[in-house]
Amino acid sequence: MFFLLLVYKNIITMNEMTTKYYLVKVEFETINENNGRPKKIKTQYLVDAMSCTEAEARARGYLKDSVMDYEIVNVNKSPIEDVIEVTDSQVKN
Repeated sequence: MFFLLLVYKNIITMNEMTTKYYLVKVEFETINENNGRPKKIKTQYLVDAMSCTEAEARARGYLKDSVMDYEIVNVNKSPIEDVIEVTDSQVKN
């Protein structure tokens, strides 16, 4: 399932000791400019945490300054086991 890593661009990290990742599904509410009706935007965050409860709390902390209303609709353990971070100096042309 390597392709999942490419999909989740929003990663909230804790520390290098923790290896559990959770998918936190969030719905943001905005107004459709064409018809003025509410519109929901769904997104997912990959969160490094020890439990579902901690993942939700970390996501809320990350989103606390959001200008849009949001609702956390789901938190599940991710099948992703690790995130490999590569710096520019590690990439060879």
